[in-house]
Amino acid sequence: MTTKSTKTKICIGAPIEHESERKFLSSIVSWLEEKKIPSIVLANIELEGRQIDCVIATADSASVVEVKTSRLPIRGEANGTWMRLSASGEWKEYTNAYQQAVGAKNSVRDAMQAAKPVGHFYPDGYVVFTSPIPEGSVVTPGNFKALVTTIELFPGQLKTVGASPWSLADWEVFA
Repeated sequence: MTTKSTKTKICIGAPIEHESERKFLSSIVSWLEEKKIPSIVLANIELEGRQIDCVIATADSASVVEVKTSRLPIRGEANGTWMRLSASGEWKEYTNAYQQAVGAKNSVRDAMQAAKPVGHFYPDGYVVFTSPIPEGSVVTPGNFKALVTTIELFPGQLKTVGASPWSLADWEVFA
């Protein structure tokens, strides 16, 4: 019996300060290894002044992930400011994670295009909550530009086969 060895290469741009981002990185790398999917994972990188939580590249797919967590209810749609219920009971402005994910994936695409032409290709975008989305939250599920999901559901939604014009060798050069 032959077992296929998988190497998930991990490149970390800066120390990962948020526990939610460490949890996500550990989870996705474990899943990629378990499924034996050759991949490169870029974590906490900066491109053109924009911080990117995570890029997951396989032989023919690329996904950009904005990692979030919240213990308090949140609400927000694709457009506009998101709100989070504060401990005092007031709704306060909260960064629109959907827009962050779309902006991050567009930044990654622009950086890819600058390094090597990608035509009309865009990476997939995701907002992944590493804790359950709190009860009382009303959040967009996302759309074709970026999905909003949880760490438990993400592996089933991650596209590991796609139409990326970049190979893993291209990603290694990029990293």
